[in-house]
Amino acid sequence: MLGHLLREVKQLAATVIARIAGAYLLSVLVAYLLAATAATQASLAGLEGLGVTITVGERISTTGQDLMGMLPTYGLLIAIGFAIALPIAAAFARFIPSWRAVGLVAAGAAAVGLIHVGLNSVFETHLVAATRTTVGLLVQVMAGGVGGYAFYRLRDP
Repeated sequence: MLGHLLREVKQLAATVIARIAGAYLLSVLVAYLLAATAATQASLAGLEGLGVTITVGERISTTGQDLMGMLPTYGLLIAIGFAIALPIAAAFARFIPSWRAVGLVAAGAAAVGLIHVGLNSVFETHLVAATRTTVGLLVQVMAGGVGGYAFYRLRDP
């Protein structure tokens, strides 16, 4: 009887851990895809502002190349930021459960925002050129917020 109960608990724990890990990975992916795509499109818009003609095919191709090229650095930074911010927000949400969604959205947004502000403060450079403008930084922060919301929806179905 006790052995059966322990197996059930172990299986439930594994299921919960798998769901949380899957939600985390998918939320990082969502935030990264949105942030990297927005960064690419902002750069291409800047080129168009200089008079360069960019076709839809070039936009798609450039976006694909940037998604692959930025993944090892920007994707990793988002993953690290989310690994810190999301558990903290989830822990606070235990005290105020009705704010869980808001807290996770804010955590995702803060994680991405702090990546850019922190790197700019320490290295005096922008990881993503689009963050040189307030609007560009806000778009990146919103991508982090959407990633936080994805974690909320996937973690707590």
